[in-house]
Amino acid sequence: MKNNKSIKNAIDSVKQALNVFKPKPELTLTEWAEQSFYVSKERSSRPGFYSADNAPYQREMVDITLDENIQYVSYMLSAQSGKNMCQELILGYHIEHNPCGMMYVMPTEKDAKGLIDEKIDPFLRDNKNISRKFKGHKRRWDFLQFDGGFCNITSASSSSAVHGHSVRVAIMDECDQYQKQDIFQLIDKRTTSFTNKLVL
Repeated sequence: MKNNKSIKNAIDSVKQALNVFKPKPELTLTEWAEQSFYVSKERSSRPGFYSADNAPYQREMVDITLDENIQYVSYMLSAQSGKNMCQELILGYHIEHNPCGMMYVMPTEKDAKGLIDEKIDPFLRDNKNISRKFKGHKRRWDFLQFDGGFCNITSASSSSAVHGHSVRVAIMDECDQYQKQDIFQLIDKRTTSFTNKLVL
């Protein structure tokens, strides 16, 4: 009887160990967000786990970015339509599930620093599944390193600000406020090494 119990315990241990090698179920970015992404109180009057039902049009806005046949995505929205939330979801998903080199470009250095304080720091505080990826890595205000990748936070105020890193994902925010129009081409050049790039 004792041997049978030992055998059963051994089998259970092996099954548990093998679960590590099970492939993760494929989720859309929206499905991941609804299961895993907590919206901070600083970001919404309804903090809590993200729900696409609050803004159903956002589903396609974020899900399309995981289609490797699509390299360029552009949003044209009115103010307070959830663009920044979509960008945060895309950033968070890649940090947790598809780490790579990324660049997040704001119009000015002041805007870039505001991005950290007002958006990125709160979502890292409230999403431990994402913030644990940063453990053991050095951090500067403009360069976030995490397991398997990094995010360069920079401004579009000068050409030199977007040089220096090859990235697979480039997120550009408030593009209508960019002073240098050639900055778009310069940012795109940072992604040319990747066939599965995403320029947003």
